[in-house]
Amino acid sequence: YQRRVHGDKDPRVIVAVAKLFWSDRKFDKTRSWFNRAVALDSDFGDAWAYFYRFEVQHGSEEQQQAVLRRCCEADPKHGDKWVTVSKSIDNATVGGCKLTTEQLLRKVAMSCDIKGYNM
Repeated sequence: YQRRVHGDKDPRVIVAVAKLFWSDRKFDKTRSWFNRAVALDSDFGDAWAYFYRFEVQHGSEEQQQAVLRRCCEADPKHGDKWVTVSKSIDNATVGGCKLTTEQLLRKVAMSCDIKGYNM
């Protein structure tokens, strides 16, 4: 068991910083910090969802597709929002989630709360 001491190693902290840059409309920094979060923990679906939501709002079609492709390759399984949506009765089967990673990413991204931010 290794205790996390530094925030720069926690993808949740990095996503929070990215959201702050997003609210300040510093889009290059936002993108950079989201990239850091998914590079640090590619299994953290919430980071992918926020990243994709950001690109849908502020990125090009190419940037959106790049995040979508990278997320599908990573096939994340964790994150509070990710697990809530993937394990929802509406989305689950006996064997697990019936949604593809792409469908799940789009659904989780649209459920990401960005209220209170000037995004």
